[in-house]
Amino acid sequence: MKIAAISDTHGKLPDIPPCDVFIHGGDICPATNHTRGFQSNWLKEKFSPWLDNIQAQHKIIIAGNHDWIWYDAKNMVPDLNCHYLEDSEAVIGGVKFYGSPWSPHFCDWAFNFRPNDWKEARLKWSKIPLDTDVLITHGPPRGHGDLVKEPCYEKHTYKRLGCVQLMERVLEVDPKIHIFGHFHMNGVGMKSDMPELPQQTEFYNVSVLDEQYRLKGEATIIEI
Repeated sequence: MKIAAISDTHGKLPDIPPCDVFIHGGDICPATNHTRGFQSNWLKEKFSPWLDNIQAQHKIIIAGNHDWIWYDAKNMVPDLNCHYLEDSEAVIGGVKFYGSPWSPHFCDWAFNFRPNDWKEARLKWSKIPLDTDVLITHGPPRGHGDLVKEPCYEKHTYKRLGCVQLMERVLEVDPKIHIFGHFHMNGVGMKSDMPELPQQTEFYNVSVLDEQYRLKGEATIIEI
């Protein structure tokens, strides 16, 4: 099974190569206008035709922290030809995909946990089935694809901001693949930036924009 995965397009619609399963890891809508009416129209007029033109047998999307329409106005989401996963699963060709849009609190965006509410995070991640093959979350787990530049310090100072509680659950579930975005990385598509753990999981940050919201990456191709 050939997977083409991207995340954090923020309104940009890059070319996607033919694949069996296309995955978008959230932050689909433009970052310039978060009104629900704008997002609804944009999804219908721009995103839906682009999605329909992707040559993939199956298409999976999740929301991100900028995708407010899925957070509090789902009745305004137009019909899209895809699997939308929100703390839910889809089985394709015997492979179980599980998707979730949540991430740690940051500026009160959509699908954010409450500040320092570790219980809420653990409860949400406990829903990930133990037999998950491909895990899709908008935010990364702590320690993989989560190095973020600290603007208040020297320009080469980075801090890890991935979710600790998500990493705890990933260690329990041990999926084959973990796909995420949220942090716009210079190393898009990387498998990991930490030493290998005693597990099978391969980690992929598939964000395609850089820190200045410029399209720099392309779809990450994963075989499973």
